[in-house]
Amino acid sequence: MRGGFLLCAIVSLLCAASGTVCAADAGKTDSLPSLDYLSKWEGHNAYVGLIPPSGADLPVTLWDDPNVAALLKKILPDALIQKIHHGWTGNDLVVSGAILKKGQVLAIPTCRPHACAFDNAVVYIDIQKKKMAVCWGAFDPQKKQQKTIWVDESVRELPVYGCSMDNPFALYSELIK
Repeated sequence: MRGGFLLCAIVSLLCAASGTVCAADAGKTDSLPSLDYLSKWEGHNAYVGLIPPSGADLPVTLWDDPNVAALLKKILPDALIQKIHHGWTGNDLVVSGAILKKGQVLAIPTCRPHACAFDNAVVYIDIQKKKMAVCWGAFDPQKKQQKTIWVDESVRELPVYGCSMDNPFALYSELIK
């Protein structure tokens, strides 16, 4: 249960909103279909979406995909998912670069406009293993310091300063064994 407490503490640190629910949905992702189709997102922006080919039922954005939503919900509480969807303040833009792919892993870098060095996240989706991990960097105004956490099946505070937007796979390779 220590991980749940730590996640709650981190969520309260990272989320400025009061009354935030501190729980990720431990829903099952074993029953997800193949995620191979997500490879099509490589080089695209997660927030712009792909133009669906005629007859195909693709989501408008990557985050609208029900399988991606299920993976996010498994590891992150709603408050942090909302930051990925609607920005760090809840109603601003999110800066996102092109989705990168290395092997079977997609990396989706995102950050708060004009504060990418402080408030950033990289969402990783392992297409083959049907798993997700998130590196989350945020500035703690109370302590006046940067906090960086790694969330997958567990939650860890990292000694690094923010999530690498330039080389996101370096951190991923180090933390996923």
